Amino acid sequence: MLAQEGVLPNCQIKCDAEPCKNGGTCQEHFADQLSTCDCEHTSFLGEFCSEEKRADFSGESTLQRKF
Repeated sequence: MLAQEGVLPNCQIKCDAEPCKNGGTCQEHFADQLSTCDCEHTSFLGEFCSEEKRADFSGESTLQRKF
């Protein structure tokens, strides 16, 4: 009965190992016994938020930054 509700014996909290890097948020999926990283509010992407987002520019593009 508990297994039908996603509660399994020896269920481990995957986010305790802090798999998400660079400010990513770990999300548990107990029914599947896995976790995923939400990188939305970071400048990183990838399975563990460890890949830097990059920008590609054409010859007509510019980038301005205040220092």
